[in-house]
Amino acid sequence: MGIVRLVTDLGRRGLVGAIAALALLVGGGLFLLRPGGAEAPTLSRPTGLSRAICFLGQGAAEEVRIPAGSGEPLVGALLGEGRVGVVLAHQAGADMCQWADYAHVLVAHGYRVLAFDFGVPADDESVVYAAQALKALGAQRIVLMGASRGGTAVLAAAGKLAVDGVIALSAPAEYNGSDALQGVETSTAPLLIAAGELDSEFAIDAVTLSRHAKATEKRLIVKKGSGEHGVLLLEFGGHSVVDDAVLQLLARVAKG
Repeated sequence: MGIVRLVTDLGRRGLVGAIAALALLVGGGLFLLRPGGAEAPTLSRPTGLSRAICFLGQGAAEEVRIPAGSGEPLVGALLGEGRVGVVLAHQAGADMCQWADYAHVLVAHGYRVLAFDFGVPADDESVVYAAQALKALGAQRIVLMGASRGGTAVLAAAGKLAVDGVIALSAPAEYNGSDALQGVETSTAPLLIAAGELDSEFAIDAVTLSRHAKATEKRLIVKKGSGEHGVLLLEFGGHSVVDDAVLQLLARVAKG
């Protein structure tokens, strides 16, 4: 547009029109863009058919529209106000509502949470977009957490984005184009991998991923006698071996 055009607009449309034009020149709208020109996530109250409305049952939540490159924004739910932010990635055949109860558990422990639905971008790219959005929304440290499909996605994403921790539950080594093995061989973020002992293929992949991980600290849990998969490994009470391990990793990130 340019300054000359703005001066012309000032004479033609008046001060209000010129201010509006300047806002467009500076960043596409004061509330839509971050400094540097990258699109920022937008927030709204979940109502009606909002996909984030399932998070309102136990406390406050906001719907988040997450910029995803040139495609349609991803949709998520934001909860909590902690300095440590946790991205939650769902399983195949599910959506972000799968995390509704556990998200409130994490909020009760003082964490900021962003659950989201996978969209058009590749799964690991979607996780990267969600992590960037959570950082833009105030989280100072980022932990990626996913179950099954989401577990593969967060492991792969950690190889592309510097994060402060990664948690994968029942993650296959590869899924839907996301390469978890490459991710763990690249990322050095603290890592927790868990699977049920009787969830055979996923237990084998968990061992393989842990063996290849270059994390500065890593923990593998193969839950004895368990055929539980993904989020079912969590009991939400904070007293199972997996729940305890998740909260311990998050606490270390918070202190770091």
